[in-house]
Parts: sequence; structure tokens; C-alpha cells
Amino acid sequence: MRSSYCEKIFPREIGRSLTLSLLTQQHARSLFELTDRNREFLKPWFPWVEFTVNVKDTGKFIDDQARLYRDKKAVQVVIKRANEIIGMIDFHEINLENEAGCIGYWLGEEFNGNGFMTSAVREMVSIGFSDLKLNRIEIQCATDNMKSRAIPERLGFIQEGVLRCSEKVNGRFLDHAVYGLLRNEAE
Repeated sequence: MRSSYCEKIFPREIGRSLTLSLLTQQHARSLFELTDRNREFLKPWFPWVEFTVNVKDTGKFIDDQARLYRDKKAVQVVIKRANEIIGMIDFHEINLENEAGCIGYWLGEEFNGNGFMTSAVREMVSIGFSDLKLNRIEIQCATDNMKSRAIPERLGFIQEGVLRCSEKVNGRFLDHAVYGLLRNEAE
């Protein structure tokens, strides 16, 4: 999955025993096991959970993301704590022409409430502005997912609106709060 545009950025230690590493096939089994252990916790917010039923599904996801990475359209990163994968964070949409990117993230339930994701998002924002030369970073969160929404709010993102019925997850439509941060607004 490696390509020259992020080779020098990752792996990246961000303190508190946390490391951000580019997603590779080496992570397939551990990532699937984390997903499987947290299936009920993740299911209300992510449509992909119900389609991830074995390690092969995770491997296919990694292959799909590798193609987007090579095309400089996405960067998938695992979050590790003391070498254990505890979640993921990504730029799942990168538009270099418009200098914009969208961040998404999730953690295993047992790792919530410790500030790990806030640290990871803060670092990805820094990478987006300084290394990827983005001017705008966006985060979308389900309006009912208050823990997820607290992160962009804590980091100074501005809520720009709500996309109604933006995503269908487990037979129900979720509204998404849209948060944006511009390079000149970053801390």
C-alpha cells in the first residue's frame, strides 16, 4: 500500500504509547478481530460492519483502500497502542486539486473515553495541513453520535450544517453533522 506521498509521514508516534501506521494486509487479522469484538458497538453507526464477516472481507477492504491510496485519494491508518490495533482513522476522500480532505474514525469500545481518538484526529489534521498541503478538512458524524461529534468540536472545527438522511445504516437513515476546519483556522 505504500506510495511516495505518505512514505515519510508514517509510522508516526503521537505520544501516550500511540502510533499511527499505514494500513497494510499485515493488519487484516487484528483489524477483523477488533471489528468482530466491537460489532454491536459499531453497528449503529457504520454500514460496513454487517458486511465484514471474516478476515477475507477485511483483506478485500484493505486491497480496495490500497488502490485509492496509490491514486492519492485516500489514506487509511491504523491506530496502535503499544502495538495493539485499537481503531482506525483515515482521509477517506482526498481532493488534491481542491486541497480538501475528509477524516473518518472509529475506536474499539474498550478504548473510548481516554482521549486516544482526539489525539489521533489532532495529528491527522496536522498531517493534512502540513504534509498533504490541504486547505480544508471536513468531518461528518451522525448527529446522534455525541462522542464522535465531541472530537471535531473539541478541536475547533466549525459545524457548517446537517445533511439530512445522509447515510443508510441497518435500515435507518442517519443525519450527519458536517464540521469543517480551514488551514488558517487551525490551532
